[in-house]
Amino acid sequence: MTSLTHLMEWLKHLRVSLAIEFADRPMIGLLATVSPDHTAAGRCVVLRDVTEDGQLVFTTDSRSEKMSHLSTNSSAECVFWLPTLRLQFRIAGKVSIDPARRVAIWAKLSPATQDTFFGPPPGTRKDEITDFTDDTDPETAKSQSVQSAKSLLPSSFPAQFAVLGLTPDRVESLDLTTDPHTRVVFSQKSGWQPVAINP
Repeated sequence: MTSLTHLMEWLKHLRVSLAIEFADRPMIGLLATVSPDHTAAGRCVVLRDVTEDGQLVFTTDSRSEKMSHLSTNSSAECVFWLPTLRLQFRIAGKVSIDPARRVAIWAKLSPATQDTFFGPPPGTRKDEITDFTDDTDPETAKSQSVQSAKSLLPSSFPAQFAVLGLTPDRVESLDLTTDPHTRVVFSQKSGWQPVAINP
């Protein structure tokens, strides 16, 4: 079997599993990066796309901590736990900025999500809490969405809006429905050939 065949093996498994687990809900994973002082940092992110060649696509604010981390060390790992399927995926590789996708991805974001990129830099201190808006109230959300839609063209986005692509070099799946559990590793180094390892 060719390396492309093996690549498609884990990629199809990942894409089908994510579709079953999340359906029309946001695909949430945990993205871990390495800080400049070599400490680990993780946060939940929304997966925007999985490309045909296996790249994971995310959006971020270029002023965020994760961008600071990735500028000094592009290594990252994204973990998905799919409770319905009792399946875990760990996808490790290098992250790069993908400016070519900005227009298309920005147009797919909800007005509320677009609004987040116009606020203060993420992680900066808030000396005063001034926004007590109930974001869960349907009428408030509808009003905010209309206001956002009127203020922006579909392809307009702020400079700090960034699209990231994680290009995998190692993928691991752990299936908890079997006894014993099934743990398989695919790596670019081995031509994406599956290797069963102890769970």
